[in-house]
Amino acid sequence: MPDLISLDEAAERLKLSRRTIDRYVKRGEFCVLYAFPTGQLRVDAADLDDWLRAFRKTPARSESHHDHKA
Repeated sequence: MPDLISLDEAAERLKLSRRTIDRYVKRGEFCVLYAFPTGQLRVDAADLDDWLRAFRKTPARSESHHDHKA
């Protein structure tokens, strides 16, 4: 059974602002969301952990520009 947490709690666990989480959600770059009939959104804590591990493995956009020869 999933351990569903609020997006506010997810932001706190990730040490990110809620606004940053909302941007990831809007761009479709966040983990699976569960919508309740009340409109509240939740995320599974295990999915959040998986998302964070994958996010950390993704090279930063600025790093991809270091391959230029001077």
